[in-house]
Amino acid sequence: MDPIFGAIQQNLDSMLGVPFVSSAVTLGLAFYAYKAAPGLPSFVEELFLNVFFQVFIGFMVLFMTTRNVMLSLVVSAVFVYGMRMLTNVKEGMNPDQDLKHWRQRLKNKEKGAVEENALSSMRRLRH
Repeated sequence: MDPIFGAIQQNLDSMLGVPFVSSAVTLGLAFYAYKAAPGLPSFVEELFLNVFFQVFIGFMVLFMTTRNVMLSLVVSAVFVYGMRMLTNVKEGMNPDQDLKHWRQRLKNKEKGAVEENALSSMRRLRH
């Protein structure tokens, strides 16, 4: 595992060693991290729904400051997972399920309840 992280760190160091690339990445992350940032385009908003993209952004922010691949990866993954778990606990959901899945399930359940009420009303009318 160590050679993999060493190769990743070497590649990131070489890319971010170029002042233009390092400045562009830092400015981009700073502008979007700041609350007064312009609204994100819809495709970027969709990217932020992806857990891997969230971890990647967290990894990049941490790597820019620490230059430690392992620490950046672990902390960003734990942070994203922890925030998702806390959000799901607050909403009373299972942290292993996606929010969209639960919304769809709720819609289906409500639709099924309406259909079930209609069927039971029809059964009562027959008897």
